[in-house]
Amino acid sequence: MAAQHNQLPPKPWEGLPPELPFVRAKDLPLKTGLSSSQIYELIDEGEFPPLVKIAPRASGVPSNWLQVWLEFRVETSAPRRRRIA
Repeated sequence: MAAQHNQLPPKPWEGLPPELPFVRAKDLPLKTGLSSSQIYELIDEGEFPPLVKIAPRASGVPSNWLQVWLEFRVETSAPRRRRIA
């Protein structure tokens, strides 16, 4: 029997040149609905676009990388079923 390899999820932002404006790290929770800790965990797992250092005390994600990540999440999310009361 052939060994199964865990396939890493696609990184839809890979290969895209970064475009301005950058979304600052502190603004990502508002843009995504995720907490900062969830975002950093996803970054560590390679499932969220990496932060880019834009100044000594500022990091952000290129807006086009964030947009394709959001679109990918919408496209790959399972439709929710309505709960019948």
